Amino acid sequence: MTTHRCLSARPLALGLLLTLAGTPALAGTYSVTSTADTNTAGTLRYAIDQANANPGSTINLQSSLGTITLGSMLPLLNASVTINGNGNTVSGGNQYRVFFAQQGTVSLNNLTIANGKAQGGNGGLSAGGGAGLGGGLFVNAAKVQLSGVQFTDNGAAGGSGGIFSGHAGGGGFYAAGGNGGGG
Repeated sequence: MTTHRCLSARPLALGLLLTLAGTPALAGTYSVTSTADTNTAGTLRYAIDQANANPGSTINLQSSLGTITLGSMLPLLNASVTINGNGNTVSGGNQYRVFFAQQGTVSLNNLTIANGKAQGGNGGLSAGGGAGLGGGLFVNAAKVQLSGVQFTDNGAAGGSGGIFSGHAGGGGFYAAGGNGGGG
């Protein structure tokens, strides 16, 4: 009498699932081909979201694209990324901070960061207003490398308070951790 043995696919599937779950995301290259400020393919906002999910990615703004004017603050830069501006401009429209480098190594190249605004929050009757820091670029725990980057007409304003008003610093950029601010 012949006995047939049926092997279960469960251990194989579980092993494959565990292998894939431990696989790190791969860095990618994302092209910005539109000045629209939406979260669709070809926009800067979309490219930053993708780069945050795939550390070590590169974002290339198409040459002669022009000015990308933000309708809200961009996503934080939460992973190592290189952004090649190719001579284009990203503008906060005098309403929003342009870039916030949270962590990782961030390289910004050949880009104009313009019209960014950092506004500190308002305090109460007996509390001072919050500081407005880094209208063009705020650097928190990231390491930032700048090459061919121009900061134009960025500002920072402290919030209002009861007796005390907030402070402002580094309209162009501000680096947290005692590194001071810049123009």
